[in-house]
Amino acid sequence: MNNGVQGSMKTWMLLSSEVKGYIHNVDYYFEADDAEHRKAADLLMLTQGWRRYDWELMDGRKGLEKMQPIEDNLYIFGQLREFRKRNSRSGVDIEAYLYNANGETIIGKTTTDADGNYAFKIPYVDGEWNMQIYSRINGKRKTFYVGIDRQFSPVPRYLTPLEMSALPPVRENLIIGQDSLDEEPFIPIEERDHLLENVTVKVMRRYFTNDDYVYKDEEYGRTYAALYYNIDREVDKLRDEGKFVPPIYEFILKKLDADIDVHDLKNTRVSERPVEFVINNNRRVGAGVESYWMEDVKSAYIVFDGNVPKGMLGDTNYFMRNYTPVIVYLYTHIRQTTESQKGLRRTYFQGFNKPETFKMEDYSVIPPMADFRRTIYWAPDIRTDSSGKAKVEFWNNSVCDRMYISAEGMSDDGTVLVNANQ
Repeated sequence: MNNGVQGSMKTWMLLSSEVKGYIHNVDYYFEADDAEHRKAADLLMLTQGWRRYDWELMDGRKGLEKMQPIEDNLYIFGQLREFRKRNSRSGVDIEAYLYNANGETIIGKTTTDADGNYAFKIPYVDGEWNMQIYSRINGKRKTFYVGIDRQFSPVPRYLTPLEMSALPPVRENLIIGQDSLDEEPFIPIEERDHLLENVTVKVMRRYFTNDDYVYKDEEYGRTYAALYYNIDREVDKLRDEGKFVPPIYEFILKKLDADIDVHDLKNTRVSERPVEFVINNNRRVGAGVESYWMEDVKSAYIVFDGNVPKGMLGDTNYFMRNYTPVIVYLYTHIRQTTESQKGLRRTYFQGFNKPETFKMEDYSVIPPMADFRRTIYWAPDIRTDSSGKAKVEFWNNSVCDRMYISAEGMSDDGTVLVNANQ
């Protein structure tokens, strides 16, 4: 709802969480409790189409309905479809096999109903699990489109410049350390001496691979890319929806809304601009992109502005034509995929996120060392005593002489507290 610089627990719980869209300065609506700020908040919510109550729900004519079974428990559920006809298929035996890095396994079996639906109830688990789903008829494996209902993400959208800009805080926070809040004057690097410590290289990393490092380095495509696609995730999404997984060029060109000539990809255009495919940083094999399927590719980077790394221009005359090409960098898997095994779908299952504890070094035991952490201390579960006080202790880093502290919380009666002692 904001750009990550402004906002607090109060603004999120009382405004941002209930309003769709971007709020330019969410702190403004909490600066004062007067007619001006109340009117501004009303106009903001009305502009966004916000309303507080659903009267049909309040008078009992409409009840609460769970939109997804996931709100009740962890489930794997979806629909099975014929591989070619794409009709739902009943009476198919489904077996789900899940395992994680700790050696834990979960196995479940079921049979699709009359509409081809299936479901597994999963115990409470943490983290991401590898998952294999087998489909069988009369004990023999048979390939189907195994759809999984888990695409809950909001529709992707472009961010406005305001959403991506970093704005300074609109109010002072708890700052301790120096008596003065004045920043040190900025001195450009060319006008002062900067002495760097000597570094002795003792060991150099080796790449144990038969592939050339530059050949597979995604930095080439990432440097100037305007769009990025995680193709593995896109393949999973298509399969979750029970759809056909196309060749990689067809997927990319549809995303670019290109005029596709399947018989001659060289004549394919995106707004009158030609499209150039580069596979694993090797432009020479780009012409053979027709033989690559989405399962063969792990990532795709798309460059629109014509900037490409040195040495990747290839035929200079090609780039000197009227239209700068749209360049698509494709990076393939090192090993061939095993997704084509009959009656088997390999994918993943996401359990609950594991709670993480902020790492605090104990410098009373560990010998002192250079510490350049930007976040010195974070604790999400501090409780005050009967007098409303709480005590925290932490070690400072090696360079901090002034601390920026943000304290937020909530009382037992639901009152939101933000820097309450200011």
